Amino acid sequence: MAEEQGAGGADAGAAAGAGADKGAQGDAGKGAAADAGKGADGGKQATLLDDKGAAGADAGGAGKAADGDKGVDWRNVMTGGDAKRLGAIQKYTSATAVVDALLESRKAISEGKMKPTLAADATPEQIAAYRKDNGIPEKSEEYLKDVKLADGTTLVIGENDKALYGKFAEEMHKINATPAQVHTALSAYQAIVAQQADQIFEQNEQARLNGTEALMSEWGNEFRGNKNAIKNMLAKMPDGVGGMLESARDQNGLLLLNNPTVLKALAQVARDLDPNATVVEASGGDVGKSISDELSQIQTVLRTKPEEYWARTPQGEKMRLRMGELLAAQARMGGKAA
Repeated sequence: MAEEQGAGGADAGAAAGAGADKGAQGDAGKGAAADAGKGADGGKQATLLDDKGAAGADAGGAGKAADGDKGVDWRNVMTGGDAKRLGAIQKYTSATAVVDALLESRKAISEGKMKPTLAADATPEQIAAYRKDNGIPEKSEEYLKDVKLADGTTLVIGENDKALYGKFAEEMHKINATPAQVHTALSAYQAIVAQQADQIFEQNEQARLNGTEALMSEWGNEFRGNKNAIKNMLAKMPDGVGGMLESARDQNGLLLLNNPTVLKALAQVARDLDPNATVVEASGGDVGKSISDELSQIQTVLRTKPEEYWARTPQGEKMRLRMGELLAAQARMGGKAA
C-alpha cells in the first residue's frame, strides 16, 4: 500500500514536471526562435569567408575538385610551365575565364575595335602590311593632301612653309600615325596659329591707338609734321629698307612703328636729315614736288574763290596757315620746289 502510494506520488510528480516543461518550452521557444542563426561570436551571421562549418564544406569541396579535374593544375597545363605565359593568365580564376577572354579579344579584332600593334623590330614587309591595314600612306607627303581644317576649309600650304610641313609629315610617318591623327594635329595647329594672329592684330591696334594718343599729347601741333618726316625718310631709303622697317616687329609681334619710342627716334633722325620733310608727305619720295603741288592747290582757291580763302572760318584759317608753312619750306629749299 505504501509502495503504491509512493509510485502514485512519483507519477504525479512526473506529470507535474512534464507540465512544467511544456510551459517552459512555450516561454523559451520565443527566445530560441529569436536567437536562431546566432553563432557563438555574439550574433554575427556567418558568410562564405567564415570558418563556421568549414571542415565539412571544405572536405566536400575538395572531393568535388578532385572528381572534376583529378587534382590537375590547369594553369600549368595551359602554359606548359612557361613562366611568361603563366604570368599572363595568373589573373584569371578558371580555365573557362581564360577562354572567354580569348573569344572577346578575337571578337574585338574582327569588329575593328582592336588592332594588332607593330613590333619594335618589325621587318620592312611587316611595316608595309601594317600600314596598309591601317590606312597609312606609303609616302609621308600623302598626309598633306586634302587636309580639312576645323572651320571646314582645306589646308593651303604656302611655298615658304612646304619644308616645315614636309618635315612634320616625315616625323609622323616614322611613328606610323594614321591620316586622321595627322589631320587632327594639323587642324589644331592651324587653329592655334589663327588665334595667335588675331590676338597680335588686336594688340597692334591697341598699341597704335595708345601710341597716337601719347605722341599727339607730346608733339602737339608737330604731330603731323613728324609723321611726314618719318614717312619721307623711309620712302627715300634704298633697296626696300624702308618697307622692311615698316613691317618689322618686336619679340612680342608688335610692329616697331606702333612703338612711340621708336617713332620719336625716327622723327629726330628725319628732321636732322631734312628739316623740310615735316611739311608734307613726299610724293614718290620728292618733297619739293609735294610742296609745289599742295601750294598750287591752295593758290587756285585763292584766285578762284578768294572769299573761301579769306573767310573767318576754321577752313579758311587752316588754308592760310598752310600757305605760310609751304612758302617757308619752299624758301628753305631755295625756291626749287616746282
